[in-house]
Amino acid sequence: MGGFLRFLAFFAVLAAVLVLVVVPLAAGPLLTQMVRDQGVRSSNLAVTVALFDPTMLLGRSRSMHVSADDVDMSDATIGSLELTLNDISFFDQTWEQVDGEIRDIRVTTGGQTFVVDTLTVSGPADAANATVRLSADETESLIRFAAEREGLRIDDVAFSDTGVRVDLAGVQADARLDVRGGALVLVPPSGEGGVALIQPAPSDPWQLSEAWVSDEGLNLRGTVDTTRLVQNVIG
Repeated sequence: MGGFLRFLAFFAVLAAVLVLVVVPLAAGPLLTQMVRDQGVRSSNLAVTVALFDPTMLLGRSRSMHVSADDVDMSDATIGSLELTLNDISFFDQTWEQVDGEIRDIRVTTGGQTFVVDTLTVSGPADAANATVRLSADETESLIRFAAEREGLRIDDVAFSDTGVRVDLAGVQADARLDVRGGALVLVPPSGEGGVALIQPAPSDPWQLSEAWVSDEGLNLRGTVDTTRLVQNVIG
């Protein structure tokens, strides 16, 4: 009888190790390949899930970490990515919380490539707080691109903690970058009108709420529905 009880105890420990350790370790390479199969190309992609998590048997995980370098996704590339997703359901591919940082994002639109230095996200999956930082050079490129679209020729752009100085056809004017109606707008000194630089549609999974500048460039704050954004990217 004692030997049988010892066998049951051994079997219970073995089952616990299998569920809490072996299954999560085995799931990492499988999930990594699943991400690659969605069309995400990366020189160093790794997906890991939390150990000691019995919810794995139910198709869930309390935490998953995604790390990648040199990511190529059609019209966008990413230098590096570190994201942690919490309370994940593998069956419907959703998560409750997200936290992390993405660096060196390059997006091509209208024949022009824009570079975002960093994007940080934190909060609920469907309304995560997001902060974007663009260098002074990239912000100047964005302003010039939007101005040319409106038929305006900008000769020079300078940044300070108080705003933006624009040289328009030889005439200098102090302007500011502001979020109005959900769009990032270059606002002239009069405060009336302006040139829209970035204007997300109401149906887009991300929205802008605030903008501020320094001599180093532009900072944007907003919210992003990360589950919808990922679905849009990978189709």
